[in-house]
Amino acid sequence: MLLALTAGAQTLRDSAGVRLRSYRLGHLPAATWRVSPAARVRIGGAEGTGPSELAGVVGAARLSDGRLVVVHGSTNELRIFDASGRFERTIGRRGMGPSEFEGSIRFARTADTLFVVDGPGRVQAFRPDGTLLRTMPRATMAGQSIVTWYGTLSDGASVVLGGTVPFDTTQRRPLAMFRVEVQRDAGSTLVAEVPGYEMVRVGGRNQPLFLSAAGRLAVRSDRACTGWTGTWEVSCWSPSGQLYWRTRREVPAEMVREADREMYREAFRRMNATAPRDRIDAVTASFQFGEERSRFGRLEMGPGNEVWISEFVLLEEMPLGRAGRQTPAQPVRWSVLGSDGRWVADIVLPRGFHLLEAGTDYVLGIERDADDVESVTMYAYQRR
Repeated sequence: MLLALTAGAQTLRDSAGVRLRSYRLGHLPAATWRVSPAARVRIGGAEGTGPSELAGVVGAARLSDGRLVVVHGSTNELRIFDASGRFERTIGRRGMGPSEFEGSIRFARTADTLFVVDGPGRVQAFRPDGTLLRTMPRATMAGQSIVTWYGTLSDGASVVLGGTVPFDTTQRRPLAMFRVEVQRDAGSTLVAEVPGYEMVRVGGRNQPLFLSAAGRLAVRSDRACTGWTGTWEVSCWSPSGQLYWRTRREVPAEMVREADREMYREAFRRMNATAPRDRIDAVTASFQFGEERSRFGRLEMGPGNEVWISEFVLLEEMPLGRAGRQTPAQPVRWSVLGSDGRWVADIVLPRGFHLLEAGTDYVLGIERDADDVESVTMYAYQRR
């Protein structure tokens, strides 16, 4: 049985314990949270020296005791700083042995356990004091050729995303579908099947559509949350595959412009500045783009199983490899969904700030100054 409740522009339906929320165009959140103008802590920047001199940061986190972890992608190491930003120690280095990372790295954490995934897909878990707790081999998934480890739940189970590039030659616009699994030693559980990204068939091959709709996945404690940017839809799932809630927002479509396409091509050229120009020009000339922009940008987990969703920002999701993360050229509005899927607040983060972690009263991320020098910065914010 469905119970429908309407409050302003919100429609709530509750079926079999699953909350389905829909927000119409023009609806406003319950609150707007404010970010303090001055940084609480800043590591790096023009004043950074030694371990505080940063380049290629790909992640950061604040531990339960206030210490800060900076994931330094250009040297493949974790740098630990105290709560005031003073350097304490380094974890890891380049290499293929224990406590070493090969190729580009990604970062995740569960409470104060730190996880690093290197280029070959090996996962290593550390305590903040540098103790190596365990090593996990590259994640696999039966029947799937593209497999990515995304994080660990509070009970130690891994959340893995797997998919296969479609080879269907009958569709002009095939859609790559992905599986989200919770993997334990005793076996795997399918959590959800979700859309991954749109493609178009050109010259007998399927090619991805850039700046178009794509899937999102974030992991925290007892849930995996997925999103589809083509319709502004976010869902959170239990480890057994039960849907906790699903929230949709009506967001008007915006068309991809030629200026957007050229900005994407130019960013790719900058990322590959050392490659032969004629080869890069040939690659960028083959790029295919969607007609409509994504309805939202990034999806991140916040405190208390909140879900933070950003407005779409051109290029912010484009990786820079060892060069780190893009920082947006304008302030970015994030919408916060509570643990039940309710739209509880919006918060606007400063221009040039790339969010890496949201806490109950702080946001932590990357900034770049006018000379493109990186810093990891923490701002306080108020929930009212």
